[in-house]
Amino acid sequence: MIDLHTHSSGTSGCAIEPRDIISSAGRAKLDGCALMDIPFRTDIEELKKFGSEAGVVVLFGREVLTTSGHLLTYAPEYSKLSVFPWEGTEARPTPEAVIEHVKLIGGAVIAAHPYCRDDEQSMGDNIFSIKGLSGIESENAVRGKLTNELAAEAAFSMSLPCCGGSDAKRTPDQIGSAATLFKSAIHDEAELVAALLSGEFWPVKIGEYPPAEEPRGNGERINNRGNRPGANDRGYSDRGRGNGGGYGRDNRRGGGGGGGYGRGGRDGRDGRDRGGRPPFRGKPNDNRGR
Repeated sequence: MIDLHTHSSGTSGCAIEPRDIISSAGRAKLDGCALMDIPFRTDIEELKKFGSEAGVVVLFGREVLTTSGHLLTYAPEYSKLSVFPWEGTEARPTPEAVIEHVKLIGGAVIAAHPYCRDDEQSMGDNIFSIKGLSGIESENAVRGKLTNELAAEAAFSMSLPCCGGSDAKRTPDQIGSAATLFKSAIHDEAELVAALLSGEFWPVKIGEYPPAEEPRGNGERINNRGNRPGANDRGYSDRGRGNGGGYGRDNRRGGGGGGGYGRGGRDGRDGRDRGGRPPFRGKPNDNRGR
């Protein structure tokens, strides 16, 4: 399991040192962590070596703030993310511009917390018009349950896989509270990108959600969605919380006892009342970036 979304002191507003992130990932028994600082980092070899000594695979990518939401960008070689065409200008790029650039360098793009109302320019339902995503972050440990559930609904409607990450900024103790399960071991950025493009990954929630979020902005629409069941029928996995495991691809339960992992069961979802928009915006298409 890998925490695909962490931040260090390289990102404005974050005071966590990168070595503390790596050490915390090791204590949380994660296989790896991805440092997604907004600026490009130059100390990657040093941190990779430190991670190797701690038994943690250290990966690098960049979070990009766009005109409509935040995107997590990953490349087969981190150096390919060193300079973006829009850097040096005051204007934010569009999501489409970011995806086009990252695809040209053979990378993958994940929509980060698309329904977070704390973002200055939240993505929201604009996500349905964005093509080329490799997945959607539906388990963000510092966002509320509603934000994550809406992201999972969007991913289901768009036939996109979900991932998880802590999005840690305040304390290294947040590391390991959400992560992503991969089918095979990941050793470097090239293997990570290949796994993201394959779509074979699943979100894992470890622990409890933050306190419920208060409506803001378009909260009226969100409030009208009504109460929903828990995470296990939305493409989530539970880890060792007494639930006997996640649900598998054919809606069968995973291993019991400490909780198996599985892609959330999707059968019978299209008849559920979602309290707002219908479960599908037309026929779902495979919008995954390849």
